[in-house]
Amino acid sequence: MIRTPHSITIPGKPAGKARPRVGQGGHFYSPKAGAFEAKVVQLAQQAWGTTPDDALYQIKLLIVKRISNSVSQKKRQAMFGCYAGQRPDPVNILAACLDSLQGILYHDDKQVPCHVVRQIWGTADFTVISVKDISAETWSQRQ
Repeated sequence: MIRTPHSITIPGKPAGKARPRVGQGGHFYSPKAGAFEAKVVQLAQQAWGTTPDDALYQIKLLIVKRISNSVSQKKRQAMFGCYAGQRPDPVNILAACLDSLQGILYHDDKQVPCHVVRQIWGTADFTVISVKDISAETWSQRQ
């Protein structure tokens, strides 16, 4: 199924997927989904509906982190567009997005064999999730 639009933009600071915690009595539990995951679900449902399919997808994440106002103008210009090694970890943000899209785009995140994640500096905090159906692509077409 071809999904349009092919990307959505989530405004605000992204949050990574929380790790399982140990509760009383040594039982493990997963923390509840946060505001970022809820926003991804809301915007994804508006863009793509709520009917998952069996297609294979490539997910691209562009995570833009706002440069602090305390940074000098000269350093700000040098940082703009460069990779940002900043918390939260981009892999945890990817995990939060994949979990949020499950049941909207796909049944299980094993249907997303290809991920591309970039985290860069910019003027505002936002995340762009781009989706591409790669079901029809063969290995020879991807080389």
